[in-house]
Amino acid sequence: MPCRHMDSPFGVGWYWRQYLWTLGGMLVLGRMVDSLSIAPRHVCLLSSYEAVRGPYFTALLDQLAEQAGHVDELKVVVCYDSPQDDTKSHAQQIQQDFSLSSCNTIMLRDHNPISLWEKLDQIDPNVVWISGSNPFGLRYQLRTSGLDQWMYHHCANTLAAGKGCVYVGEGAGAVVAGASLRVARFALIPETPSPSPNAAPEPQFFGLGLLGPDKTVAFTTLSIEEQTQLRSSSPTDLDSSHLQLLSNDQVYV
Repeated sequence: MPCRHMDSPFGVGWYWRQYLWTLGGMLVLGRMVDSLSIAPRHVCLLSSYEAVRGPYFTALLDQLAEQAGHVDELKVVVCYDSPQDDTKSHAQQIQQDFSLSSCNTIMLRDHNPISLWEKLDQIDPNVVWISGSNPFGLRYQLRTSGLDQWMYHHCANTLAAGKGCVYVGEGAGAVVAGASLRVARFALIPETPSPSPNAAPEPQFFGLGLLGPDKTVAFTTLSIEEQTQLRSSSPTDLDSSHLQLLSNDQVYV
């Protein structure tokens, strides 16, 4: 029986071309998936708004929102883990500095995932500002309120395809944006007690991972020498390749 020609419709050559075409498609698809997984997150982290507020920070946040695809007025929602004495004045200051028509506030402990997602759908924010004092307590509230899942959909996964929501993390909100909360156990600000995991009924040590699988940012008033000494005493939790320490008047973007 004669062999089929290499270029016949059902010969070896045809199957070989189909194989190469399929393999090429798989490689392209793999690159597309990789590009989605490493899509840039529009993140802005700070220790205290009072320490950085001013025209420079206002312009910086406006630029981040524009890069995320928002050229209209900022629609900011500020989320708190628990009531603070200055919660109202804090939101009013943000509204005034950015000339916002309104600045919505959400107390995370008052919401479950259903009610929170409904509220956020009504507000349709392009900036989510997370503020808190204890990273462990805040991370617990993010999980029980469902805000962490909302941010995965709106602050990270949408950026490759179109508009994304800017994440602003202040205080504990900056720490939880990273990969790990273990840095919060260390006294990075002298004469200030380290946040206790006991602030959460079910403490967890992994953050939102908005900076990547390993990156974590924290703020400190320690000198360079003190930071080096602290890192050497706890090389695992304070790995210099994974943790970036900033002063209280700096901003991470």
